[in-house]
Amino acid sequence: MALKDYVHAMQELSPTYRKLKSLREKCERMDGATRRLNDKIGRMEKQIGRITPQARLNLVEVNIVSHCNLNCRWCSHFSPVAVEEYLPVESAEKDFSRLAELSEGGVNRIHIMGGEPLLHPQCCDFLKLARKHFPWSVIRLVTNGTLLSAQHESFWSCLSDNWITLSPTKYPVEVDWGFVEDRCSEHHIIFMFFNDPDLPKTMTRFALYRLGWGDPRENFRDCDCANNTVVLHGGRMYPCEVIPTVRHLNRQFNMDLAVTGNDSIDIHKAGSMTEILSFLAKPAPFCRYCDVNNRVKSLEWETCGQHSFPRMADWVNC
Repeated sequence: MALKDYVHAMQELSPTYRKLKSLREKCERMDGATRRLNDKIGRMEKQIGRITPQARLNLVEVNIVSHCNLNCRWCSHFSPVAVEEYLPVESAEKDFSRLAELSEGGVNRIHIMGGEPLLHPQCCDFLKLARKHFPWSVIRLVTNGTLLSAQHESFWSCLSDNWITLSPTKYPVEVDWGFVEDRCSEHHIIFMFFNDPDLPKTMTRFALYRLGWGDPRENFRDCDCANNTVVLHGGRMYPCEVIPTVRHLNRQFNMDLAVTGNDSIDIHKAGSMTEILSFLAKPAPFCRYCDVNNRVKSLEWETCGQHSFPRMADWVNC
């Protein structure tokens, strides 16, 4: 018998060693149970937050176009299958005015986005209107950055004059970021990537049930968008980004994921901000179409063209 085997055998026979080994195993099991308990508590805290009305709106997204010049697979706005749609400036003026009246300007952040917002020929008008009605809010232009180098001097002046944060998402596509950063520096514009520029761009597949057999309450409680990602479009406030854009999926694939008036709230008919905030903290009927537990996060970014034309299976489970 080798010396090390002999020593190991003696250790195994030692009552003290066996007791210490048993104690260590119990501690390891307790550590694992503690981690699982902390994870469960953290999940419950998030669930409680989603069904608790906000004191004021944290984030409002405004999609000024539906289409995009990229073709991202799993796009949560369904832009690869969207037709060209441009939000009328007059519609935004009316909605911003009403929301500012209801909230007394109390919106923390407003994101002007799309689709690709720089495809809208009046993009700067939306930025000016947002700043006019929400002088103290953080207003971000969320873009893929591919059209920034083609913007005229008036665009950069608009960002500067209206204290707009340029917040591009960094995709693995060719963009002269040095040029963009120089322009922002020249005009004293806040430049802040929407994602972590040092990490590869990833996507989330928002799985949907075609027949809508999910539990709206459970889906809402487990959804990262719930009571967080609010979309303002056409005079109505939507509790997530999927509901107001799923029409593109319905049209392209001849589906009927039904969106009703109960899935959003008309801000022009709402009597108070409290009414809107209360609505946003409750599951919408459309939540039954979401398969939240089977959402796939951290998927490596790719375009639909790497496979074929966008497929229904990229969004719909069955």
